[in-house]
Amino acid sequence: DVSASTPGTYTVTYTTAGSCPNSDTASVTINPLPTISVTSAPTCSLDLLTYSLEVTVDGGTVVSTAGTVTNTSGNIWSITNISAGTNITLTVTNANGCVNTQLVTAPNCSCPVVNAPTSGGDEEFCTGDAIPTLTASVLAGETIDWYDAASGGTLLLSNNTSFTPGSAGTYYAEARVIASGCTSATRTGIALIENSLPNAPPITGTSAVCIGDTITDLTTAASGTIVWSSSNTAVATIDSSTGVVTPVSTGTTNITYVVTDGNSCSSTSAIFTVTVNSLPTLGLTSSSDPTTCSGTDGSIVLATTNLADG
Repeated sequence: DVSASTPGTYTVTYTTAGSCPNSDTASVTINPLPTISVTSAPTCSLDLLTYSLEVTVDGGTVVSTAGTVTNTSGNIWSITNISAGTNITLTVTNANGCVNTQLVTAPNCSCPVVNAPTSGGDEEFCTGDAIPTLTASVLAGETIDWYDAASGGTLLLSNNTSFTPGSAGTYYAEARVIASGCTSATRTGIALIENSLPNAPPITGTSAVCIGDTITDLTTAASGTIVWSSSNTAVATIDSSTGVVTPVSTGTTNITYVVTDGNSCSSTSAIFTVTVNSLPTLGLTSSSDPTTCSGTDGSIVLATTNLADG
């Protein structure tokens, strides 16, 4: 038997045994094993279902126990479409028939940690107003699925970073990697709050006034910021902040107010009607100036018009 750890050509002398020994020499060539090395580390595909790598040899043909083997350039070979979790053995055979192998351990292609979405903030709206849109943000290559529960629950909307619910409540955004389908371990809760309108009690106060006077006693039990208004400013104007009514001409006008609470919700009051009356007129019963005689009672009768009390 001839063995050598270093390739090369060796001269071997052998001798026959027995009573008549003889010897001779022979030339023996030891060919090197082909080399194979991983030059591009195993890399998981975007969908995490397969992985691939690249190897370089010093000659020969490469085969693999799994995946697709392609000679990409010269002595460079790629092995692709290897099922995730599958270890492979690569074998290279050179022109001299020498064989070498390389074991490749599959990379970990399980889902990486995916951060939960970043909330765009809770939203509020007043009863009767349009419902605002909830928003959240994720990293590039990710999207958001919206649920009605912190875990499990019902999928309400998929593949969107914004969501407009149908009613108030807390909604949950889950991050998902588009290519792999990997999701965040937790969801981000975002609240949608509906604020009711403030109470708008009736207006009380003086409902009739004469030109030249004002109404200063209009009040309401409303709580919040109040802005007063008059429906007919040609009859009477009103100070929007104090509620003081100033007549302009005879007629009627409707007084209302808008009350706004701390949530910026507003409600309009009931209608309060104010009547502006004209002043009474005073006139003589004849065209001449009144006269009387001494010794009489001195009384003079004057005629009046437009007196509400007669």
